[in-house]
Amino acid sequence: MNATKEQHSVDSAAAIFGMDMITRDDWNQVIEEDIILHNEYFYRQPPSGVEQDLFRAILQQALYDFLTFLPKRDILIRQFDEIYNYFFNENNNIEIGSFNFICDILDLDKSYIRKCLTYEKEGRSHK
Repeated sequence: MNATKEQHSVDSAAAIFGMDMITRDDWNQVIEEDIILHNEYFYRQPPSGVEQDLFRAILQQALYDFLTFLPKRDILIRQFDEIYNYFFNENNNIEIGSFNFICDILDLDKSYIRKCLTYEKEGRSHK
């Protein structure tokens, strides 16, 4: 979007909200002040039953995908690498839906799940 269109959008929004003129910096300040990090939200209040069910479903699907792609990992290399990285990426703690995030929210033992997946992977590779 070029600068003229952006300014027109900002001016239109300003007219809607009854403001004379609003700058990009004004919008950025409003937006920045309203951002709540997901970890702040979930650690202030525990997830509801519906949210917990959603996180369980995401984890269940990831486990299903891991076990489905495991015997086919030589053929489906990219898909298996993606699902493997989902479980074994230690640095991904902040994204909603990441393995680490879901385990923290649901109070699950990440290392135990990883150990089971490693055992399954090594057991199938020796067959």
